[in-house]
Amino acid sequence: MKKSFLMPLLTLCGLVGCAQPPPEPKPLFPTAQMTVGGQDFTVEEATTDTEIEIGLTGRDTLPADRALLIAYHSPNEHAVSGNGVPFPIEAVFLDHFGKIVGIVAVPAEKDGDSQEFDSQFILELNQPVASKLALKVGDQLQLPSNVLLPPLPTTTMKISGRTFTVEIATTEAEQELGLMCRPSLPPDRGMIFIFPTESPAAFWNHDVNFPLDVIFMDHGGQIEGIRHMDAHSDVNTPQFNTQYVLELNAGMAKELHLHVGDVLRLPDDVLRP
Repeated sequence: MKKSFLMPLLTLCGLVGCAQPPPEPKPLFPTAQMTVGGQDFTVEEATTDTEIEIGLTGRDTLPADRALLIAYHSPNEHAVSGNGVPFPIEAVFLDHFGKIVGIVAVPAEKDGDSQEFDSQFILELNQPVASKLALKVGDQLQLPSNVLLPPLPTTTMKISGRTFTVEIATTEAEQELGLMCRPSLPPDRGMIFIFPTESPAAFWNHDVNFPLDVIFMDHGGQIEGIRHMDAHSDVNTPQFNTQYVLELNAGMAKELHLHVGDVLRLPDDVLRP
């Protein structure tokens, strides 16, 4: 009869322990999901000064499906350092829209700062993940929505008997970002841009993932022009003398039977003197 070696093996494992893969380190900072180059990552978000200063220092490793996203309060010249980080990383510098403006490889325990880039976000990945994903300057990454500008105030606007919830974009930063970097726009939503005075303005759909109808209005809400913009279009619309610009999903202007010369009732909280 053959001898069984199962019991001695179990006994040995109980005495000295069997090799087990080490558990993945828990994230130090709040996390979000982010797709980079077609690959999904859990990104830790360093948003406070203390979190940004700590970064990846003092960690033994960074799991393969994990990254660190450093989010500054505003764009500026930023650099990274590998000092205190025992593994090599690639730092992907992003502007406030998520467009890549620079990529640098940082060796482990590298003293001194890297090249500076005018950026607002830095995505730190294991080396050579950025190279394997073929990331390059000019690529657009979809940033987690919670690190972009705070949610805009909203108002309701009745158009042709239908009620829309519209976000109000009044500052230059809010208007520059507009509806960029969103996956979609619900059918009963829109965005209204409010300018200080009536003046010539043109729009484009750069880095917007869906087509839009753009409705240009004067200070009294009279429609001066209606234009369609394709998704990701860098073509400017013609200029219209306007103080209010309403963006809705493509096809909505036709569905609502809107025409040049119509007057839309603007909500009281968006009217300007």
